[in-house]
Amino acid sequence: MIQLTLGFDDETEGREPLSLAGSSLAASVEQPALRVSHDDLMEQIVDSDNMEWAWKQVKANRGAAGIDGITIAQFPDFLRPRWKAVRQSLLDGTYRPQAVRRKVIPKPDGSGDRMLGIPTV
Repeated sequence: MIQLTLGFDDETEGREPLSLAGSSLAASVEQPALRVSHDDLMEQIVDSDNMEWAWKQVKANRGAAGIDGITIAQFPDFLRPRWKAVRQSLLDGTYRPQAVRRKVIPKPDGSGDRMLGIPTV
């Protein structure tokens, strides 16, 4: 039998270590209570700093247009007049993303095809 014991630093003093014996993992570590409500989480998601970070990530990927045909270059002009409504639908829980555009590409090793799903920007 193999046993692995993981210790904690001083910040978690008083908690039991995790122990792995065989194929089961036993833990008597306190789980923090969830303190973020759905509404708080959505507010953080649509926060301008988070949206700016997400936009930088999308631009860095330089992906293809989705099913709506809107490219990364076209997206800012497309979104600006719609952002207020999109933001509100996200906060309301009524936002529904568009379908994903499907693309079939050959596998590099020639062993068949690979299905890609290309989301809208």
